[in-house]
Amino acid sequence: MTSRFFYFINRSRGGGGQKKFINMFKKFVILVVAVFTASSYAQAQESYKPASGDFSVEVGVSPFSEDGPVVSDGSLTGTYFISEKWAVRLELGLDFARDYFNNGEKGYDRVSVKEQTSVFALSPGISYYFSGTDRLSPFIGGALLFANSYAKETTEQGNYSETKTLIENGESFTAFGLGVYTGFDYYIAKKIYLGIEVGLIGVSTSIPTPDKSSVGAFNLSFAANPSIRLGYSF
Repeated sequence: MTSRFFYFINRSRGGGGQKKFINMFKKFVILVVAVFTASSYAQAQESYKPASGDFSVEVGVSPFSEDGPVVSDGSLTGTYFISEKWAVRLELGLDFARDYFNNGEKGYDRVSVKEQTSVFALSPGISYYFSGTDRLSPFIGGALLFANSYAKETTEQGNYSETKTLIENGESFTAFGLGVYTGFDYYIAKKIYLGIEVGLIGVSTSIPTPDKSSVGAFNLSFAANPSIRLGYSF
């Protein structure tokens, strides 16, 4: 899961990523320059950017991944333009994962373990867009963050079954945060844009403990979304 949601949250909790982002950024700049060069031959002078009352939807994509171009996450971002300069946005993220393994034995000696993780994330924000050019739209903004992750493990052997919440490695947590970000969108065609974004985020994370209390932590860190934002305005 490499969406802006989960990457920002994972980064604030100690994950890596700057090197990956820098490499991706270099490739993205080359891509934008190529597109800009090709589009410079067009004669039309109209603005490709959204106007007041327009709405855009975007997803994250990773065109330079080892597996080829892929849609990189389960998140979706919607942006409503109050004016040509101001916009409000809402990002929703969902992630589900399941792992299953066993000890290879048969009958009563067979022990199977199933792990399930579900993550929900929500981030409302507001952005200010600078003039830029007919195609380039730089922006700054701020956003609130909320995320909840729940992970459980079920062990079965014969008629025996036990389910427990995974907390040892922080698999289950609740997080609240506040971030500021900046970036730009480049409209490769009317209503279609590619974008990139970086930010600074502070996240307070609460992790449950075996005695049913919780351990809290606060982290402030640089956050770089390693995927390219692909959006459509209408």
